[in-house]
Amino acid sequence: MKKKIKDFFKQNICILLIFYLAFIIAYFLDSYSFGYILSLLEEKNMNFTKFTGIILLFYAIIFICKFMSDILGQKIVYLAFKSRMEQVQSLVDKTYKSKYQYFEDNNFMSTLNRAIDFFGGDNIGYQNVIIDMVYLFPYLFLVIISGVTIGKNNIFIVLLTLILTGLSFPIKQKLNDFDIDTDLENGQIGEKLEYFQEITTDNSYGKDIRTFALKPIILERYEELAKAAKDIINRRTNLATVLAILSLLIEVLNDGLVLYILYLSRNELSLALIFLIFSMYILLKTMFKKVLETLADLNKNAKLFTDYDATLDNSGQEYNDSQMVNKLEGFDIEFKNVSFAYPGSENIVLDNLNFNINSQDKLGIIGENGAGKTTLIKLLIGLFDPSEGQILINNKPSTADQRLEYFSSVFQNSLLFAGSIGDNLFFNEDSLASDKVEYARSYFAENTLKKDGQLIDLTTNIGQDFYDDAFKPSGGQEQLLLILRALVQDAGMLVLDEPTSALDPSKEIEFYERIEKESKERGFIVISHRLAVSNIVDKVIVIKNHKIEDIGCHDELIKRSDYYRHLRDLASSMYESEAK
Repeated sequence: MKKKIKDFFKQNICILLIFYLAFIIAYFLDSYSFGYILSLLEEKNMNFTKFTGIILLFYAIIFICKFMSDILGQKIVYLAFKSRMEQVQSLVDKTYKSKYQYFEDNNFMSTLNRAIDFFGGDNIGYQNVIIDMVYLFPYLFLVIISGVTIGKNNIFIVLLTLILTGLSFPIKQKLNDFDIDTDLENGQIGEKLEYFQEITTDNSYGKDIRTFALKPIILERYEELAKAAKDIINRRTNLATVLAILSLLIEVLNDGLVLYILYLSRNELSLALIFLIFSMYILLKTMFKKVLETLADLNKNAKLFTDYDATLDNSGQEYNDSQMVNKLEGFDIEFKNVSFAYPGSENIVLDNLNFNINSQDKLGIIGENGAGKTTLIKLLIGLFDPSEGQILINNKPSTADQRLEYFSSVFQNSLLFAGSIGDNLFFNEDSLASDKVEYARSYFAENTLKKDGQLIDLTTNIGQDFYDDAFKPSGGQEQLLLILRALVQDAGMLVLDEPTSALDPSKEIEFYERIEKESKERGFIVISHRLAVSNIVDKVIVIKNHKIEDIGCHDELIKRSDYYRHLRDLASSMYESEAK
């Protein structure tokens, strides 16, 4: 963060210097003014015209300097905001270049969310650090000027003020330490509260809440979290109240002692000088307190930033989207003694997998829910590296980033983004090939994808939060669009995770027929717990209890695998019930 702050000051040094000069002159003369006016009144040969001219000039300087400092202050706030947004963009870029596995690590995601908050607020975090640093220098300069002005007449007042006001630093630091200590806990509670608030405001949860009478348990859990949040706020409020009272007592003591010292010096100092010293004392006390509070806040924010930055730096910034290439040529992939456990967990999700596939294969991966099918695909396409073993491409060890180049995928929880359908289908292409456009249009027609009775097209918008006339696809329609997005990419192999889970049996059969028809040039992998997929694939990998149970074609597996026949019987009964 030090480098970022230094860069900000270097880039805006001229504006900052002018701001400092105007700010210091304005505040110093404002505090100096009353004592100076009294000194003018004490001069017996001062006539009204001269007195008025001096006062007008004096306050004109104050007005101009205050006006300039206010205008430049707003400019600096804008520049700090601009710098903050650049850091947010850098953070987002850094995040997207993190290995995917960290997005399934709760601690990493919690830290990431708090880091985004750190950079996302106008008056907290990074922007607050910049503003604090900008004002720290004029505060310090005013402390020095006011201290020197007072010290010429009574150094004891300066020392007393610095000592007593200095006690505000450990007071402020105590409160900041509390914020740092509760940052993780507060962040986690806040995320959970946001989840329940989302449930309350998102009408897509409404049916389930009413159907299953979930209101009592949702409210109960929300109240538990709210109670925990209130407890943290209550503890902070109590601590802040005690510290505020202590700070106030110290300030009253300081004011009282300074007034007593001035009272004792009343015979030695003129009234104008007494007012001048007291005005300078107020300036010294105020600015020194601001210096100490600013340093305490900078210390807190620096610690938080260090924690966030360390976590993000440890996420292994290895993914580079500039490496994306087309892999339409044939390739072989081998899993060699591959095992995998999710980050932060010791539970083995996949255990000692060994198999080979070719990019022209038509492959099905079958297994019951929780067997590890989706995790297997995440390893294959490069979202994870194995915990043990190797994944080879053309007999060479591969990294997760390299494998990402070879596949176009659709997962059960894949999403469409706010924008046009064309944006969603061809987001990484500068120009659209006419054959892809025509293919998309024929796909819309064959699957009867309509909005208000009319076929959708590439300009149709998706995203209710962005567009009033947005297309609101059903679950099946959204799945068809996600599949189309995979089909139009120039990847070497298609990967489809439960692609027909939102389709009825007739649509499922049509879908598989289409996949078989459109994949003459490249292979595909279909993950499913339904055996209907076996009709279009050449080979099936059967997963059971996180291991490969068997590999073979449908006819071979029917003959030799009891578990495969069990899955067939389950699928048959499901189709019969759906047909009824």
